[in-house]
Amino acid sequence: MLKSGEGAMHLREYLWKHKITIQQFAEKVSYNRNYISLVMKGEKKAGKRLAKAIEEATNGEVTAEELLGERK
Repeated sequence: MLKSGEGAMHLREYLWKHKITIQQFAEKVSYNRNYISLVMKGEKKAGKRLAKAIEEATNGEVTAEELLGERK
């Protein structure tokens, strides 16, 4: 089992590395900026749909598995 928030930290690192704002990323995955921010802070958990959208938008650098706290 992954630690809670581990995937959110990877998302933060991904955005920083690629110089993408939360607003830009939120638009890319079609979610509200505030919700993405809460997920990144660990205050909200990404659902399966959002986790998959993030995985696709990051070309797998941040996985749905990480965001959902699962290991296969």
